[in-house]
Amino acid sequence: MWSPHRQGLWFLITSHPSKSASASLETPLTITVQAPSSSSVTFVSSLGGWDSTGRNTITKAVDPDKKTVSADLKASIAGVATVQIYDEAKPSTVDKMTVAFSASLANAYRITIQATPTVVPQTLGSTSGISTLIATVTDLSGNPVGDAPVAFEIIKNTGVGETVSPAIVMTAGTTSSGQVLGQAKSTFTAGSLSSTTGGVVIRASVVGKSLTTSIAPSGDDAKLTIGGTAGSVSIGRSTVTEVGGNNSLYIMPISVVVADSNGNSVVGAKVSLSSFPVSFNAEGRGCDVTSGYGDFLNEDSNENQALDPGEDGLRIPFPLGVTGLLSTSGVASTSDGKLTPPNSASGTLPSTVTTDASGVATFNLTYTKSNALWIFARIRASVIVLGTETVGESVFRLPALEGDIGPCRIPNSPYLY
Repeated sequence: MWSPHRQGLWFLITSHPSKSASASLETPLTITVQAPSSSSVTFVSSLGGWDSTGRNTITKAVDPDKKTVSADLKASIAGVATVQIYDEAKPSTVDKMTVAFSASLANAYRITIQATPTVVPQTLGSTSGISTLIATVTDLSGNPVGDAPVAFEIIKNTGVGETVSPAIVMTAGTTSSGQVLGQAKSTFTAGSLSSTTGGVVIRASVVGKSLTTSIAPSGDDAKLTIGGTAGSVSIGRSTVTEVGGNNSLYIMPISVVVADSNGNSVVGAKVSLSSFPVSFNAEGRGCDVTSGYGDFLNEDSNENQALDPGEDGLRIPFPLGVTGLLSTSGVASTSDGKLTPPNSASGTLPSTVTTDASGVATFNLTYTKSNALWIFARIRASVIVLGTETVGESVFRLPALEGDIGPCRIPNSPYLY
């Protein structure tokens, strides 16, 4: 027959072989120790008090018949007690365990929920956007509540594959598995569609309990953002312009940056590009934009690339409200049967670009030297955001290199008043 004495296990805690236990506040937990009948045993705890003494240490004699001794540990505040029990005659003979004290489910008062991270990527292929949901249940004094059933529920989503699993979790009553007392964890997995900022809402509630919360009746909400869909587009042009086309062209590097609704980079966004000459300088000379009649809006006022009635010879100062620098009294504007300036005057660029891992795409704007200084170009970049187009644009006078300005090598403006 097996005997703990023969095995050398003559001093050990027998009531809790796993060396861990949980208990409710103000509820005694009995701890029993097997020891030699001649011993007196000292119980020590880092939290709570023994029997009815309220002290954290107590020494008791071993029952000579049962060869056991017991003591009750009770705590009024939540936490993890380290319990150490030793032979009074031989203090080096010890056994120990932990006891997690938490408030009872009957005293649950409040629940909160946090999501980490609050911004997750879309789930695409084998890559999943995941956030850890942590619900914490406490009593009125803020003590954690263990063994409370917490339900996780999706209140608002995009409707494309979001999940929360598991749907119900018990709050931790012990710390044996590295959990925090009073906490329950679940996992949110994003779908394949991005959301607006805080567009996904997850609620945590204690099953069968009506609790006080800061947001929703009987539950608390966490707001998440599924990123990865463009929220905004910005354009930046280089401060250095290159020369090409046998010295007849300028090449300007330009970048577009695409961010989602939370400001994170959007990878693989397809950006549509366009250029348009929003204005032209009439009869400027010698690289001096103030020498002619000034800048005027493109005759193609509706930007349909067709010469409509009333557009030929149309002269509207640019910017609006700014008049030409020379008197136009008695001078008729030029009607030549075509749109001024031609659409190509603002240069050419690729029709689309795709953003890299930083949410950035680069391209070149190529334009003729003969249009430098005399054309204001509008570069526009657009992407589709949740079914709606979002646009970024930059309007600037086409620059010329300093070496072509002094002395002036740029031809006079080809556009008449």
